[in-house]
Amino acid sequence: MKKTKTSNAKAKPPANKSKPKATAKRLTVVFPGRFQPFHNGHYHVLKRLLGRYNVIVAIGCADLQNEDNPFSADERKKMIQASFQKKKMEFAFIPFASDAQWVQALLKAVPRKTFDFVFTNNGRVQKHLRKCGILYRGGPMVRRHRLEGKRIRKWQNDWENAVPKAVARIIQKKHAQNPKKKTKGV
Repeated sequence: MKKTKTSNAKAKPPANKSKPKATAKRLTVVFPGRFQPFHNGHYHVLKRLLGRYNVIVAIGCADLQNEDNPFSADERKKMIQASFQKKKMEFAFIPFASDAQWVQALLKAVPRKTFDFVFTNNGRVQKHLRKCGILYRGGPMVRRHRLEGKRIRKWQNDWENAVPKAVARIIQKKHAQNPKKKTKGV
């Protein structure tokens, strides 16, 4: 019988060859809206979403500019970016579409495999998303009775308090450059 030497030294533990724990994938949400203009209600919802998810802001009626849609898609994007200078988000542009065609327009701008759900409180949009089997969520709104684009566009004196300061500066600059095309009520 052969004798083997034993050592009093502790054996080294095996090298850790296990993979590092995967961090949970952050969900991606689409936040659609016309943002005519981007107001404080939008701001509070987007702030909450940015704290929890990757966000794709889908600017609707991107191809329209008229009395009800006074700001171009690029102007609306700049309003949002100016309100969240240090936050990362993506943008998509959805052309005008009837209610029945809206989901298809959304999916053309934001392919289904690129997001997990849509955040909307719009009942018509929720109905069409549900028909198409697309997950959506809603949430609390801030001062909805006062913070609505249609109302803001009609206000004579108080509109600046309904939008983030960065947005007010953009709107004021636009009107200073082109006072003849002043937004109705602003």
